[in-house]
Amino acid sequence: MKRLAALAPMLALVLAACGGASAERIIVGAGTTVVDSGFIDAVVAAYEEATDGQVAVVAESSQRLLDLAERGEIDFLITHEPEALLAFIDKGFAGRSDAVFESQFLLVGPPGITAGLAGSDVAAAFSAIAQGALPFVSRADGSGTYRQELDAWRLAGVDPTDEPWYQTTGQGMGLTMQVADQRSAFVVVERGAWLEAADTLSLVEVGIGDWPNVYSATVVAGGRQAADAFYDWLFSDAGSEAVRLANEELFGQPVYRHLLAERSLP
Repeated sequence: MKRLAALAPMLALVLAACGGASAERIIVGAGTTVVDSGFIDAVVAAYEEATDGQVAVVAESSQRLLDLAERGEIDFLITHEPEALLAFIDKGFAGRSDAVFESQFLLVGPPGITAGLAGSDVAAAFSAIAQGALPFVSRADGSGTYRQELDAWRLAGVDPTDEPWYQTTGQGMGLTMQVADQRSAFVVVERGAWLEAADTLSLVEVGIGDWPNVYSATVVAGGRQAADAFYDWLFSDAGSEAVRLANEELFGQPVYRHLLAERSLP
């Protein structure tokens, strides 16, 4: 497996360098959450070990990945921005697509302040942040995490856009967590990426209940045929087992839930 920066010129160079023997190599675009957590690398490594497939992983926001896929620069997508994915499908760019993993979104913030929000639901917590003018850092990058954050502000009846306490990075999950930590600010995170970075940050989790985060796997229409093989494996018992082992090795607990098990129930 090879991980690549998600820039079109670099993708073009990779495709050119792959040559004939790498026709079976597919480019998988994955949200920065599952890349920063190490999860997708672990799953892909299991796939490569079990098959003859070869995968290069591109980490970017869901919207950016969908844009790259529309230009034919990605073969396979793992995204968690459902509205953007639906638009992508409606335009005929998807071959096959279905929900595959589920994790959780979390709200984290500076210790000493988060305790006052514990036990709130999402809307109440975001409303309290706005009312207290508490520092908040947003990805604002077209990611699924950003979409969930926007939905939370809507539920709270708040538009934070021009507020001095609200700052944006336009960057991925890992960097945005670092900025929030440096500024002692609140931030929406994905559970796996949070667990990977938590020991290096001073932020703590706010207990606001269940906040599901569903990832979809999509084969891009017109992409390499090997993308279908990866899709089939990902939704198979072998793929489910790879997810279980990745959770065990990375976190020691089930952070990413494979949705195949639910579909298999009578």
